[in-house]
Amino acid sequence: MRIFQLKYYLDGFPTTAHKGRRKSIRQSFTRALQHQPWEWDLAVPCTLTTAEREFVTSLAAGQTVRVGVWDRAKLDGLLATHADLEASFTRDQLFEAAKVYGQERALLMDGMRDVSARLTALGRQADGLDDHWTVDFARQGKTVVHTLRAKHPRAHEVSPRGNHPDRQRPPDARPGPGRAAQPGFRAAGGSSAAARGGGEPDGQRA
Repeated sequence: MRIFQLKYYLDGFPTTAHKGRRKSIRQSFTRALQHQPWEWDLAVPCTLTTAEREFVTSLAAGQTVRVGVWDRAKLDGLLATHADLEASFTRDQLFEAAKVYGQERALLMDGMRDVSARLTALGRQADGLDDHWTVDFARQGKTVVHTLRAKHPRAHEVSPRGNHPDRQRPPDARPGPGRAAQPGFRAAGGSSAAARGGGEPDGQRA
């Protein structure tokens, strides 16, 4: 078992102030040992000093558990790698959606480069809808085809398709590399009632 201990200490836990914080960290570590974890990580939203980091790692003395630290630098690096996760927590969805919609109505003065830029922007919006799934899309005449795609190999285990936030308005899905057609999705794109958000899906793409 790997345990992450979260402490919302914006200004760390120096010995000169907030003396109860180190005691709280030590108590949390002791309680965690009851679960026999193989690793225990302290996550804090600040940049730790050398002394603070040494305090945390010293907790492992005489123990078999591995101790790690996830401070501001580590968390910022992970958010940079998984920018869509940050967007799902921090964005004002209505405001961002309105901006993208406004771009779609603008004249494509720069030709194909504008088309590519705006499709990329829509793709980023789709990536932020769910932590584990995203939707690829393509236009074929008057039909928009949606393809459900997992963001990681365990997406179907940790977040079954039925838990997707867009479940009430499921996109059409079609098989592709690493993809599977999802039950209840119609093959026709934007013409189905389910794709428009009304009624129940009545078929499955084979």
